[in-house]
Amino acid sequence: SRGKTVELQLRTLVPGLSEALITLPVGTKCKLYIPWELAYGSKGTQSIPPYSALVYDLEIVGIVGK
Repeated sequence: SRGKTVELQLRTLVPGLSEALITLPVGTKCKLYIPWELAYGSKGTQSIPPYSALVYDLEIVGIVGK
C-alpha cells in the first residue's frame, strides 16, 4: 500500500501473510519475510517471478470484523 492504510481479507492473501496476520497483535510494527513456499511458490504471478520470497513492512493498526 506504500504508506497507506489498507483493509485486507485473510482468505485472499498468500498463506504466509495470512498466517502471520492472525498471530500479530494491534500495534505490531515489523518487517515480515515470507519464503517462496508460503508465497506464490513455483508458479509466481504476472509481476512476481517463481520462487520469490516476499518482504513486507507492516504495522497492525486495527482489526475489523471477526
